[in-house]
Amino acid sequence: MSESAFAYGSLDAMLFFVFDFVQLVFSSCVARCPAVAPLALPPPPSIAITVEMASANPTFKPSDIVQLNVGGQRFDTSLKTLLVDKSSEIYQHFVVLLDADLTPAKMPPRDPRGAFFLDRDPEHFRTLLNNFRFLAELQNKSRLKNGKSHESLSMLGVEEGEPSDAKKATGLFSKFRRT
Repeated sequence: MSESAFAYGSLDAMLFFVFDFVQLVFSSCVARCPAVAPLALPPPPSIAITVEMASANPTFKPSDIVQLNVGGQRFDTSLKTLLVDKSSEIYQHFVVLLDADLTPAKMPPRDPRGAFFLDRDPEHFRTLLNNFRFLAELQNKSRLKNGKSHESLSMLGVEEGEPSDAKKATGLFSKFRRT
């Protein structure tokens, strides 16, 4: 059994661990007692089939937590965080999840564990995701009263009550352009 199964911490990974353990014990019993061989265990269920069945009628909301596999590294974030910058490639990739007529053919690619797969450098994606999170924080006026948000915004010179022009932004870094 590979250690990567534990990296995801999912129920599927735990089930595969238990299945592998039972199979190991069973195979050692078969080696000692050939009469047990006809009772062989069936193969484990395919996770890919489970994912396809689960996505037959997919429905997503902006508040849903999305699991991402970026270059082998797992990231968990809300769908609304991925959709914060309408000019980004990430927005174009994931906005289809909110379509009312979403079909499995329109869905972004998934890995065998069901996480959305992006073939990108995880370190660069981590920086991009943190920027998306910060931009979402800027756009959410109601969070300005939150102490942590207020402190991080005041460090950038944004005062409470100052109108946020984040909605006018054409891209993630447009907030930092000189006008």
